Amino acid sequence: MNPPLKPYPDPSSLLPHSGPMVLIDAIQAVGDDCNSISCETVLSNPAFFGDESGAPIPWGIEIIAQACAILISMRKRDSGITQGRLLKCKSFDFVTTHLPFHRSLVVSAQCKLEGSNGLWTFVGSISDASGFVFINGDMNILVQ
Repeated sequence: MNPPLKPYPDPSSLLPHSGPMVLIDAIQAVGDDCNSISCETVLSNPAFFGDESGAPIPWGIEIIAQACAILISMRKRDSGITQGRLLKCKSFDFVTTHLPFHRSLVVSAQCKLEGSNGLWTFVGSISDASGFVFINGDMNILVQ
């Protein structure tokens, strides 16, 4: 396994998205084994993502999936371009109905299982600086 890149690259260089669909602002930390990641997001476009209440909590699934995609890209950087497809979200707990705008949020993801068939299982969450968890759960991503 390759050690994490340092300094950490711009998240947009590791995601297949552009513009407002890049929902991760910065990589904060990557585990030495490249099995976990902590990122920062600050949602700031109410017209695009929601209303004055914030971004509807299902956006949290996409944000966590992007953190997983960044981790996959960093782990597979020496083996060519890798695609991942979110296949299944399971046991997600939403503690609120919206993610706040204009607040720094911590997005965490950890790879729990890397199957030989390309099916990877991640556990992820989004919390604020005080540790309040807005959303957490598991997802399966097919890595090709």
